[in-house]
Amino acid sequence: MRVVVVIERKARQSPVHPTGLVDPNEPDAKVKFLAAEALRGVGGLLLDNTGKRFVDELQHRDFVTGKMWENGKFPIRLVLNGEASKEIEWHCKHYVGRGLMKRFESGEALAKEMGIKPEELKKTFDEYNEIARTKKDPFGKKFFAGGEWKMNDHFNVAMMTPVLHYTMGGLEIDPESRVLDKSGKPIPGLFAAGEVAGGVHGANRLGGSSLLGCVVFGRVSGDSAASYLLQRLGPVAEKAAGRLGAVAGHLGAPSSSSSQPATAAAKEEKKTEAASSGEKSFTVEEVQKHNKKDDCWVIIDGKVLDVTNFLPDHPGGEKAILLYAGRDATEEFNMLHDPKVIPRYAPESVIGTLKK
Repeated sequence: MRVVVVIERKARQSPVHPTGLVDPNEPDAKVKFLAAEALRGVGGLLLDNTGKRFVDELQHRDFVTGKMWENGKFPIRLVLNGEASKEIEWHCKHYVGRGLMKRFESGEALAKEMGIKPEELKKTFDEYNEIARTKKDPFGKKFFAGGEWKMNDHFNVAMMTPVLHYTMGGLEIDPESRVLDKSGKPIPGLFAAGEVAGGVHGANRLGGSSLLGCVVFGRVSGDSAASYLLQRLGPVAEKAAGRLGAVAGHLGAPSSSSSQPATAAAKEEKKTEAASSGEKSFTVEEVQKHNKKDDCWVIIDGKVLDVTNFLPDHPGGEKAILLYAGRDATEEFNMLHDPKVIPRYAPESVIGTLKK
């Protein structure tokens, strides 16, 4: 008996997104990072290579994408002033840390980076301030956040390009995540969730709903698959459930030896404590030497980790770690991870502590 649950990408229709982050070190990379739409929502402006606006930044994704291609004056930058940057500070720190966004301490510094005169950038800012005051935008913008735009401000800036950001799928499913055949009948033992499942979002998904498609229908498909199996296993399943319950009860009983850790988590934490108990310590300069894919160390919360062997297993990909090779990754790590991640998933990576 076989049950198949499909949770993957299988494109039939691919919606576009106007703001894919361009890595200055790999501008031609085929895979981009997707910028949060909140960057535009808090008041970010899209400026072409002449320093001018060309679209209502809050328009639909396909509309903004079309205007970017129509304008054609690349590189196109998403610019956040000081107030907008503060509103979405976490994102800015995250993107700056990954080298995908750059901070400028003045409008003059930004203009120099763009290769335009400061007066041209100031003109764009002055015009936008007037538009925000009068609510009369030639591009139709109706909502204005981010406060006043001034040259004596700091800016967080990223280069942008349109990207294909989500696949809408093609498998038709019912409310129980069962895949339907051409006649609309469920295919026994086949369930689907996520981007492979068509018809959940319509022609274009709503912002923020992509993970919900995986989480909600992932759970539904899991429940449905389990139910499907139990219905067919019958008495065998009951016996198995009884045995599993007995085993679970045995494992949950108090240990006769108080010296043994009660849980797997406790064992992992103990291993980490042993690894970082101080038999070795390293200077920042020593850590900096280990900055390559085949020799990668990072500093997290005063601990030194050799993550070379962990790179292929990192759910966020190798690059996310390699950006911090030989460096202190504490701030970025703590923004994204629970403190127990290291003892749970990579306790053996801890090789010592940082010398003070």
